[in-house]
Amino acid sequence: TPGGAVIASLFQDGGGRLVKFTTNLDITWAMQAVNPSGNCRFEGDVASDSSDNYYVSGYGNEGGYTYGIVLKFNSAGTLQWQRRIKSSGWPSDQISMQVGSIRVGNTSDIIYLGIGYNGTSGNRRSIIAGFPSDGSKTGTYTVGGITLVYEASSFTVSTLSLTAPTT
Repeated sequence: TPGGAVIASLFQDGGGRLVKFTTNLDITWAMQAVNPSGNCRFEGDVASDSSDNYYVSGYGNEGGYTYGIVLKFNSAGTLQWQRRIKSSGWPSDQISMQVGSIRVGNTSDIIYLGIGYNGTSGNRRSIIAGFPSDGSKTGTYTVGGITLVYEASSFTVSTLSLTAPTT
């Protein structure tokens, strides 16, 4: 990542955690996102851009059905935006999605998401979709025959007080 920082993406107690360390492994900041209606996991990926912004991916779960999540934090750990990716008929269509991989384009203006799709009849597919890195262009899209919704999400994001372990 820019400046040699280390980013860790964690899951604990129903929330996703993102921690930034210095090159000496001192904690710079730590944030937690909690889904007020279920849980969320940052089990996907973490990517950074040339401006030291961080994008974290994973999934949220409500009522037994999952949807993909992407959150953007700036270099100071302040949440810039959060997005949810779900099927257009979620949850009644019983289609689950999660965002696995995330990559930032060469000019840092596009993020590419690897979206896992699991349909009701067990059909599984992967989709790669690009979205603006500023969080804009929310809406409904059809990609590879699958209609998905890219929209704002409502996770509660807060600062964590963590202490780095000593050796």
